[in-house]
Amino acid sequence: MFKSNIVSPLNVGDVVKRETIPFGNVFDYVSGNGTRYGAITSYKGTILSFKLHRQFKENLPSGGAIYTAVKSTCTPSIPKTTHKDCTIRGFYAIALHFAVVPIVKSWTSKDRPEFGAILSVPNALDTDGNPHLFMNLGPTAILNRSDELNVLKLTESHSHELPVIVAIPTEGLMAVRGRAELEISEQKET
Repeated sequence: MFKSNIVSPLNVGDVVKRETIPFGNVFDYVSGNGTRYGAITSYKGTILSFKLHRQFKENLPSGGAIYTAVKSTCTPSIPKTTHKDCTIRGFYAIALHFAVVPIVKSWTSKDRPEFGAILSVPNALDTDGNPHLFMNLGPTAILNRSDELNVLKLTESHSHELPVIVAIPTEGLMAVRGRAELEISEQKET
């Protein structure tokens, strides 16, 4: 299993504008309904986040609840949304759980890989010739195109810093190598 490490300049409890929240931070809107999000990045005039869902489990030190990513969301990058105040609630890391045997096949829009799947695609290689790994964020909501998936690039190139969002065709040869999950750390609120 691989897990990313996040170093953030923000602290739990800080109130900041949405546009200033970097990758790896968990937040909610001050004037919102309590829904929590995990910040990803900006992409094609939108701000991408993971939408987190609260699940209750017994015997957890955090008061019986954990948050899991259920989908990705995109918000228009306009002052009405980017200038909203948000409270930092914690941080997340991406944990990769690899399958023993990857599923390699030609996928279609009817049976596309599920949200959170770790993918690799032909001809997407790093400078050493190894396949790049991507986390499936789902069908592209930005352009309302169901023929593409938004994916979060999990491996680096020497020419790009992470996080990088890429759109790949829904239909075609892909390898599903496992599942990516968010591991969320929060400080209990007082």
